[in-house]
Amino acid sequence: MSGSAPARPGILTRLVAAARFAVTGTGPANWFGPAEPIAPQAPPQVAGRQLDYTPAVNLNYSPRHDEDITAEQLRALAENCDVVRIIIQTRKDQLAAQKWQFQLKDKTARKRPDPRIDQLNAFFTSPDREHSWDEWIGAILDDLLVIDAATVYPRRTLGGAIYAFEFIDGATIKRVIDDWGRTPLPPEPAYQQILHGLPAVNYTRDELLYAPRNLRSYKLYGMSPVQQIAMTVNIALRRQMSQLEYYTSGTVPDALAGVPDTWSPEQIGEYQRYWDELLTDDTAARRKVRFVPGAAAKAFVQTKEAMLTDAFDEWLARVASYAFSVSPQWAVKQVNRATAETAEGMANAEGLQPLLKWVASLVNRMLMLGWGWSDIEFAWHEEEETDPQAQMTISTGYLKVGALTLNEVRADIGRDPIAGGDDPVIYTPTGIVPLKVALRPPPPPAAPGGDGGAQADEADAEEELLKAADPETRLIAVWSHFLTSEAPRVAAAIVAALPTPVTKAAGDEEVEDDLPAPKKKAHPDAAAAEAAADDLASTLPPSVERVIEQAVAAMPWPAVQASTEAVLATETAAGVVEGLKSGAEVAGLKIPNPLRQADPDAVQAAQDQAAQLVKGVSQTTRDALNRLVTTAESEGWAPKKLAARIVADHAFDDDRAMLIARTELKRAKVTGNIVAWRRQAAMTGLIFKKRIILGQNENHCIACEAAVREGAIPLDEDFSVGFAPPFHPACYCSIVPVVERPVKKGFVCDDGCVEVTKAFNPDQPRRADGKFAATGYDAEREVGRGRAAIANVLATHRDAVDAMTARGLGAVSFVWGKAGHGKAFRQGFGLAHVIARREAEGLDAYSLIHRIPEVLAHGTGAPDGRRGYAFELGGERVVLAQGGSGPEGHWVLTAYVKK
Repeated sequence: MSGSAPARPGILTRLVAAARFAVTGTGPANWFGPAEPIAPQAPPQVAGRQLDYTPAVNLNYSPRHDEDITAEQLRALAENCDVVRIIIQTRKDQLAAQKWQFQLKDKTARKRPDPRIDQLNAFFTSPDREHSWDEWIGAILDDLLVIDAATVYPRRTLGGAIYAFEFIDGATIKRVIDDWGRTPLPPEPAYQQILHGLPAVNYTRDELLYAPRNLRSYKLYGMSPVQQIAMTVNIALRRQMSQLEYYTSGTVPDALAGVPDTWSPEQIGEYQRYWDELLTDDTAARRKVRFVPGAAAKAFVQTKEAMLTDAFDEWLARVASYAFSVSPQWAVKQVNRATAETAEGMANAEGLQPLLKWVASLVNRMLMLGWGWSDIEFAWHEEEETDPQAQMTISTGYLKVGALTLNEVRADIGRDPIAGGDDPVIYTPTGIVPLKVALRPPPPPAAPGGDGGAQADEADAEEELLKAADPETRLIAVWSHFLTSEAPRVAAAIVAALPTPVTKAAGDEEVEDDLPAPKKKAHPDAAAAEAAADDLASTLPPSVERVIEQAVAAMPWPAVQASTEAVLATETAAGVVEGLKSGAEVAGLKIPNPLRQADPDAVQAAQDQAAQLVKGVSQTTRDALNRLVTTAESEGWAPKKLAARIVADHAFDDDRAMLIARTELKRAKVTGNIVAWRRQAAMTGLIFKKRIILGQNENHCIACEAAVREGAIPLDEDFSVGFAPPFHPACYCSIVPVVERPVKKGFVCDDGCVEVTKAFNPDQPRRADGKFAATGYDAEREVGRGRAAIANVLATHRDAVDAMTARGLGAVSFVWGKAGHGKAFRQGFGLAHVIARREAEGLDAYSLIHRIPEVLAHGTGAPDGRRGYAFELGGERVVLAQGGSGPEGHWVLTAYVKK
């Protein structure tokens, strides 16, 4: 065989083969094997070359020389195809209609005036000192969309400052590349401008902004949308030419008409001239009836139908629109409004938004090249929402988090400012709080022997919070104030008391400024959470546990327990009254004056519950701190980071305060129910039992369903999952009384006669699938329904039937109605009437009426007049009426008063 011998394998390959032979006794499996790769031919300096360009490519001075379609051809395609030209112009108009601005990148500094912003805004109203922004950006976009070669030349003054940014024909720019296929750095030329077929000017990267949008790794030039659909555009052009020739040229006439066979050519020509002269330039005469000889009328032949569009024209329009990410609905037949809006939204998201981002990037490059300001950026104005209901939702969200003030929102909707509306506030579970108060850091620990000023301020703040009317707000305020104010003290005590709390790891300097950990929600399974806490706590040294225990023990638990007792006593007393009423209804009893029997038992139950609550919260707080300190030691946190994480932990946040308040208030109400049923059982001799009904918000957990299946059990016995609901956090289960046998005949109670009228044993309803159906009143759901209905009535002036359900009353409808006439607004009703009366009093009626659903859902109701019913919550009173101008059987709003 001829040829050179094959290359010998390397030393490492031979060693591996020898080892394999020694172990297995077989040689390498190299029969038809892969063989060794050919040794690289290029020198090592070639590593990193971007693409396999043509040798001596810089000597070719034709722009786009490596493309099959030249820039001139692309422009010819775009300018001669009507559909493509229209789409390009539409996209340019869409972008020109956008509002823009220059702004500081640091959002917190944007409030401060900066003269550079005004300078840039003024400069870019005419970037090239000749054309407006719309004209200037339109010319650049045209080159971008047609040839993908947007080019801007920064013209400078003699002193080197920027005078103007001028657009240049991108088709004249040829790229220059270095040995690695990349654009050379200054002072080497990066671009050449080709004029009259000759290299005219060299530009460095600092002297010209060449900005293609759709780059490819294997090409030197970008690929425009027109180039992507060049074949489709060619087809469309030929179709256009065919349609044009239908009306302008061709040898086949529209129709042929016969003449008698006896006519000579001279006679036929004479008749043709007569007919042409008769109808030339007289379009009206063409539509009139003409009587011709019989032979001519019978020999009429239509040679071709009128040229019309078909489905292929629509397909061409769709392809072109898709290439430019423009909605094709303008060219599509029978499209409903929803489909058109969806397509338009997709087109903006897929086409306009990326284009806006590209323009912003280009202008920011100009900004850096011209002025070198890196702290300023070009930005587009966000699109303003035009739907009134959506705008209200957005404004309300900004208002609640303090991003906008009330007067700023009023200015947006064209309302005059009001006193006190310039201060930002935030909405918390405890009510409205000024933003400056919410951002105020917690007070530091009081120094030994100090004057106690900080404690006095906190006591005053707590006293103010406790003035709230409803128990839930009061209890949330108690625990929120207690936890958030104690968090920094506990953190400082732990960090200071630990002899070596944490060991700062190497390179941990930035950790001290680390953000606090995100707040966690409560664990749905309390037992699992406690077990996890016990496991973590067992890993801590005894000295660390003592430090945490001492820090938690130093918290003012007696004060928060006393405040909690006061609120729980009120709620337990309400539960006793509620239980007496429900027990009387179930058993058919008539008991006079039930309130006299409530107070002693309610107070004792509240004291026991508050003591157990404080004990449990103290333990879970220690467990949470154990977990944090364990993590800090294992990960080597800095002391400042540990303190920040303690302050931000769920054990000290508002969510925990809300969870504690709602759970304990429900427990207090249920305790009051059971106290009442015990008393009724002792009074009447009836056998009262308790049974669970799943609440409307219940997630049908295993524990709650198990309690429901157990049915009725004695009042003093436990269900399998606990004594009474709530069985877990966010448990909405209810407890109901069950009476098993009637009272002995002639039984008389201490407070008067007791009459047995009926016995009732309600059962938990089930759905068709066998699961328990939801029952009970979901206040938060009804508040949401009511607010949405009010917003819709305000926006449309159309009535909202069955807008929400009022607690214990039934369906409520919100009607727009009419304002009424005269100073007293006589014969007025509905929301229009309420708004007119409140505005006459100088109040912001539109803000007030959004509180109506909350009053109906959480307020206390009572009859009001012959056909009315009123709900009160704090200082607000809502009056409803049945019948009249509202739907039959529904209650309708008639009045709203803010005391």
